[in-house]
Formats: sequence, C-alpha cells, structure tokens
Amino acid sequence: MSNYSDNFHRTDTTAGGAGSTSGAGNGWIDVQGGIWSITGNSLIGVADTLPGGAYARDFLLRPASESCLDQQILCEILGQPDNQRANYLILRYQDISHYYSLGFNRGVNSSILFNIAKFENGALIYLASQVINGVIGHAYRMVFTAIGATPTALTGTLIDMTAASVVGSLNASDSTTSLQAAGQSGLSIFADTSISLVTLTDRSPLNLAVSQVY
Repeated sequence: MSNYSDNFHRTDTTAGGAGSTSGAGNGWIDVQGGIWSITGNSLIGVADTLPGGAYARDFLLRPASESCLDQQILCEILGQPDNQRANYLILRYQDISHYYSLGFNRGVNSSILFNIAKFENGALIYLASQVINGVIGHAYRMVFTAIGATPTALTGTLIDMTAASVVGSLNASDSTTSLQAAGQSGLSIFADTSISLVTLTDRSPLNLAVSQVY
C-alpha cells in the first residue's frame, strides 16, 4: 500500500449503513454502520449503545485492497470537555475476531489505560499496557506500528499534543498465527470521539527510509 493521509476537510455528512463508505468518505468503511460521519472538518465517531464492547464492533477501516503487513497508523484526537474517551488504532485486521489494537482508554478519574492488545478468536488479550494521568481538554496523538512476522514487533506511542510531550511508550512481540499476514488498518471506539487526522505509512523493507515524525 502507498502512504495515505486524511485530514477530513470536506463537506459534512451523516453516517451510512453497515459496510458503507458515505459517512467518512474517501473509501473509509463503516463496518457496523451508523457510527462515523464528518462534521466541521473532523471525523466524528458516535459509539453504539448495544450490550458488550463497542470497541469490538465500531470499526472504520481502509479497503481490503490496501491491506498491508508492515504499517504504521497515526491518529490525532481532538480535545474533549469531558474525560470519557476510548480510541483504538487497528492493524492487521483479518475479521471482526482477529486483529491488533493500540488502545487509549480514559476513565472517570482522568487516568488513561494505554495498551497494545490482540484479538484472537474474539478474545481480548493485552500484550503491553501502562496507566497515564490524562488531562481533560488536551488533544492527543496515537502512533501504532506493526513490523515483521513470527514474531511481529508492535510499538505504540502516545503524545499529549497540547503539552507537546510524549506521555506513553509501549513495545510488544507476538507470533499469533492468524495475525502474521497482511490485513486492513483503521480505527475503533468505545466512546464518542472527534478526530482531526489519520495517516498510514508503509513500513515494508522497501520503504525503511520512510520515517514518521511525531
């Protein structure tokens, strides 16, 4: 896949149905439907209220034709007036039950559980995590990278954009058979969110000279 960047600066939309691309536009697929749209030049995600974890359903994915093995995804999350946020970056999505994620889960006490996880047969398994003191109203940047196979090297970085500082850094290694192949990339949420930028960078051996500036 070639490198890709989207700042969502386009006409406001309403969320489409399951599998549609009309809500976010530019080829983004709203897997669940009714979740993702554009408002005020930002990507808006409204988490569903069904029982269980919305984060395991409310995906926004790039097309399967853009699947990649070695990839980095970056997401900039706008500051919110409250502290109820949960954003996830997705790499090597095979299906709804198999993928890697980088999670940013903020609870009522403003603490952030920053984590790398895998979903294997639908089960959430944490590979690395740390608790960070979050700041209400601050904007954050998440960066997630998956490189190699058997094992896959996974790295996650969390930047407080308002304070201009790196506040989280994670590393993990995994060899789960079902995740050692190219897959789709994208986002998921557990609470409503506003996103200003998403970039995808090809990190394959032919593109090792390409580096992401945090």
